[in-house]
Amino acid sequence: MDRNRHEGRLAQGSGFVQKIREARQVAQPSKFSPNVTDSPYRAVSIYLSVPLAKAKVSANQITVFWILLGLAGVVALIDRRYEVRLLGAVLIEVSYLFDYVDGEVARLQGRSSRRGLFLDLVGHGLIKTAVFLVIGYRIVLATGRFEYLILAILACVGVSNGHAAVAYGEVAGVAMQSKVGAVSTGPTKESNLRKVLSLAGYVFESFGIFWIVLIGAIVDRLDWVLFLYGCLGPLWCLYRIWKMRYE
Repeated sequence: MDRNRHEGRLAQGSGFVQKIREARQVAQPSKFSPNVTDSPYRAVSIYLSVPLAKAKVSANQITVFWILLGLAGVVALIDRRYEVRLLGAVLIEVSYLFDYVDGEVARLQGRSSRRGLFLDLVGHGLIKTAVFLVIGYRIVLATGRFEYLILAILACVGVSNGHAAVAYGEVAGVAMQSKVGAVSTGPTKESNLRKVLSLAGYVFESFGIFWIVLIGAIVDRLDWVLFLYGCLGPLWCLYRIWKMRYE
């Protein structure tokens, strides 16, 4: 998800910059891209953000657009035709690209809003939960095996609540632990374990989910995608809850 509107007010006077390098300095400060997975999207998104900002398209309009585009891609995954399902997975990726664009446009225009942040979070929740339910529904229709619907529900509940745990923690006044576990097994082992868990966590972020769905659509094995998240999603959710540090 694009951390694009966590500040109540963005820097004023940036205007509509003419050069991409200047635009990156205004639209892509490092604090809005803490993950390495943001880099490939940021490399492309600025070329969309600059003309849209100059055209005075609002960030909220872009947010609504990418939400609708992503949901259209999710719906396309139901289709029996391979080409349509693949197109749907590509649309989801394009939708995620525009998730970066809306924040960049907001910074280029010097405007932000709490409504935009709310829409952003709602959009991610809708797309990331709907994709599993739709895949499960399609596989049930194709095979008649209702256990896939159970996997879809488990994936939906696990992923959605795993992400929501952070928001719940903020309301309750608790935070994620900075270390994995309370007992150290030595600097090297602990460091390696943390790296592995950190990399595994990307599977459950928007970046990981949408890319795995795209790969599943390319190889025509969306059932594998459902099996992965149906089995591991609830475990990931429990792990995040366990990591909470109660003050």
